[in-house]
Amino acid sequence: VSMSPAVPVNLPLQARKLNSIPEGSGVQIAWMYPLVLEWSMLLGSGERADDTSEAEWSLLTVGGFVYLQAAADNPRQMKVVCANSISFHPRGSMQFSAPQPWDAEWTSKLGRAGRFHKVTVQKWVSAGARYFCWVCPEEKILAPGARHGGFAFIFHELDQYDAAGQDRFFEVVSVASPEERTAQLLNQQPMTKTSAPEVLQSALRFRVVGEAQASSRFLEDSTKRCFRAASDGRWALLSHLLAEFPQLATAADAEGQTVLHRIALARPGARRARELLRALHAHGADLQLKDANGARAYDLGDQNFKATACQLWGLVPDLFADPEVWFDFWDQNKDGHLEPQELIPALSAAYRVGDLGRQWIETYVHTHYRELAALDPNAVLTKHALLGTSGLLQSLQSSEEFISLRGQEDSPGKKMPAIFRTEGRKKPTAADNEAIAKFSKALEALRRQNGWAV
Repeated sequence: VSMSPAVPVNLPLQARKLNSIPEGSGVQIAWMYPLVLEWSMLLGSGERADDTSEAEWSLLTVGGFVYLQAAADNPRQMKVVCANSISFHPRGSMQFSAPQPWDAEWTSKLGRAGRFHKVTVQKWVSAGARYFCWVCPEEKILAPGARHGGFAFIFHELDQYDAAGQDRFFEVVSVASPEERTAQLLNQQPMTKTSAPEVLQSALRFRVVGEAQASSRFLEDSTKRCFRAASDGRWALLSHLLAEFPQLATAADAEGQTVLHRIALARPGARRARELLRALHAHGADLQLKDANGARAYDLGDQNFKATACQLWGLVPDLFADPEVWFDFWDQNKDGHLEPQELIPALSAAYRVGDLGRQWIETYVHTHYRELAALDPNAVLTKHALLGTSGLLQSLQSSEEFISLRGQEDSPGKKMPAIFRTEGRKKPTAADNEAIAKFSKALEALRRQNGWAV
């Protein structure tokens, strides 16, 4: 049996009572890691019959909290008082916080101490987690330390760097009033500023009893709750349903809408949109999927949604359909204006030109940049200079050269401005050739007269 270091329990008395944690002084808590055994060979495929066996099974295969106390006859010897497994439950009196960033330095320190263990729970393995560790309450390795402890999940080998930035920490937190918090989460009552600290704004409840198997009916109910949460803007609940059931990211309802469609319609703020879309992208959500009306989630979203979706799914916004999103996408240094080196690739991508067309756009931008940004007093291409009356967008929509570029949809790879195209033009006449020869002769005379170099 592998266990974390034991430390004193610091939960409030009410939380201890609700979670069957022994009262009294000197009680210490440790996490028992799951036993790594071939359970199917040992027990076969038989069903576990009752809640008690479920709790015991969870303790052996998922892990659980072990509570210890000094023996009466030998204070130096610790004896096990009880062991509890956990189960996620909407009325649980304990909570895991929203996922928090995890520092690579903490991985190194805990790894050297042998604190990380292989992830064996299938749903965690499916999510990509490889190792996990129980961080003890108020352990000084964290800054600041987690008051009641928590779990760190590592998504790579311990000797590798977290290049993808996936490693996360889930802090355990208690709730002063379970009834009030449950009403807030499930009945959509607004949060009060004093009801919970910031770390609880996306918290997932659990109770210390033992985790039950997720039945098909439970998954069906969770799917319905997930879609309702997305439609109603209950982002905390939605985040944790997606964390618990990643497959919901690709589920569709009777109208063909996905969670992405519901989020797009509900209009979350910029920060929340980034959090949700990152999670959905990581779980394989399809941004191009159309509902029964032929609408993509992207088509239904606001500027925040579209901008984040473009970044995550690698889409390029359309200049004429979403000019504000297009501007933000190409403003790569986020200084509020498009410099020539940003505007050139932006226009080249917008018109899908070939090499020759890009050269023309580059020359055009360098030559006319101040004119393109004429609406700005500093002659830089701000969003106002793009979108304002007589701004760049209107100029592009009325410019013959750019209109010709936009109209060449049949061969986008060969697009070029009309000035470079010769097909369909009138051949020069004899009079044209005579005029050119006369002009060339006069130009040569001026060169000799003034000593101009060729």
